[in-house]
Amino acid sequence: MNLWKPVRVIFGIIKWGVIALTLLFIFIIAALQFSSVQQFIIGKATRFVSAKTHTRVEIGRVDIAFPKKIVLKNVFLDDLKHDTLLYAGNIKVDISMFALLSKKLQLNSVSLEHLVSHIERTNTADSAFNFSFLMKAFAGDSSAKKVKKDSTGKPFVIVLKDVSLKDITIKYEDAVTGNYIKGKLGELELTMRGFDLGKPAFDIKSVAISNTSLTVLQTKNDTTHSETKTTLPAVNVGVIKLNGIAVEYANNATDMQLKLWFGDCFIDAKNVNLPESKIALNSIKLSTSSFAMIMKKDTPVKQTKQSNTITLPAWNITLGDLNIADIKFSMDYSNLSKSDKGIDFNHLSLTGIRVALQQLNYDAGNITMKVQQLAASEQSGIELKNFRANVEFDSTHAALKQLYLETEHSIISDELSVSYSSLNSLTDSIGE
Repeated sequence: MNLWKPVRVIFGIIKWGVIALTLLFIFIIAALQFSSVQQFIIGKATRFVSAKTHTRVEIGRVDIAFPKKIVLKNVFLDDLKHDTLLYAGNIKVDISMFALLSKKLQLNSVSLEHLVSHIERTNTADSAFNFSFLMKAFAGDSSAKKVKKDSTGKPFVIVLKDVSLKDITIKYEDAVTGNYIKGKLGELELTMRGFDLGKPAFDIKSVAISNTSLTVLQTKNDTTHSETKTTLPAVNVGVIKLNGIAVEYANNATDMQLKLWFGDCFIDAKNVNLPESKIALNSIKLSTSSFAMIMKKDTPVKQTKQSNTITLPAWNITLGDLNIADIKFSMDYSNLSKSDKGIDFNHLSLTGIRVALQQLNYDAGNITMKVQQLAASEQSGIELKNFRANVEFDSTHAALKQLYLETEHSIISDELSVSYSSLNSLTDSIGE
């Protein structure tokens, strides 16, 4: 019996099968380059999702340039109340599609422009978010037999390099917890050196945020306190630039308001290791910024002395240079009357704040720094022209070495040192 003939037939079938699959693959790739084919596929997909969720789903245009570029324009999704859940004017993704074959999602760049999203949860019987219908529609059959995950296979890796966000508006309203957040992002440029969601770990080369506002309102007190210790993600940041950032926070339950404005802020980080509680910064520059706090002071209640020991956070923080200029700071107790005599600490307002310090080191409560300049003017007319000193502070000792203090009418040049048995005794003596 001639065995070679069936072998040749089998090899021939395999050969022509591979050729046919290759030609089909090339044909599919070629077809996907045509706009009409892309629109047809997207139309089928949006109609399927719309029928599945019983909502309006639209994609104005899609452009796929195989094997890298994907562009989506005018993406729209509403919720069950026919309100806008998500709108994105322009989504651009530079993706290495061939990397998917080796379980790797490599996103070389992601660009998102003109996005609007509204997430809400009303205080009703179901207390469900307005996007929960999406999870229900694609949840699948819970009674179906679960497929055992392959723990021996190669894990799926996500690689993210550059992110660009422009004109992003997000509104979050949660009537159940009483949290209301509105954020408007003008522009964000992010460059990653490493990205791992599995750990999680984020190695950020640089991030720049500008023309951005964030408003947070809390109408209820959070009475839930979790004792579970959370593990911080591994985040390393190189350079941070902030320009024109407005942050407002209000808590109706505690009558507290915070208003922050970052005019220009530049942070050059050396190493950030949150899991190990270590932060090393080369420099921080902050200018044309303001910080305001508005509160109501309750009627003083006589407190019994507490025996709790004061412990400072066990972090290690170093900073090479800090330069602050043209800063405003105010703290106001709105329910207390104002005093015209000297500095009113219940209505404190400082302007023209300037700070220059070097070699700041914080190690589990032990602090050392060289203050080269500290100057400010208070609304009462009192002006601190300059303060400089080498500062030392720990659990039993505090010192100001090479002290120089200058006001409008006096100059003090000396060294000050104080010792105490513990931080508790220090705070008790101050309070007496």
